[in-house]
Amino acid sequence: MPRNGKVMPRESFEPSDVAKAQGEVLQLEYGRLASPAKELALDTGASERACRNHLNGINCMSLTEFFNACQSIPVLQAWGARMIGLKATNDPRFAEEWAEGVKHIKVSLDFNGVNFVPKVGEP
Repeated sequence: MPRNGKVMPRESFEPSDVAKAQGEVLQLEYGRLASPAKELALDTGASERACRNHLNGINCMSLTEFFNACQSIPVLQAWGARMIGLKATNDPRFAEEWAEGVKHIKVSLDFNGVNFVPKVGEP
């Protein structure tokens, strides 16, 4: 069996690539508004400063922020699905199953370092 992280072919992303791509998606949705960072902050619950960084592609959202934002920003949902390799589908069962699956994802943060460890389990 191949070791983790060595399975090919796959597309490898750098954090700067993700931040830039996420910023482009958010710009398409919010860039035309008078106060894009304020509107994004209202929709996501993040701070205005963080939203400015997201819109400019400087930083990307944490996984938790991303999941929360996907609930109110449909284009972000579609972008996220493409980024993780899901095929676009119009099957309503997929949306229901996806929503149910997201409920079972737990996130653990290690504040002693920079570790971010997603855990899958019961709610």
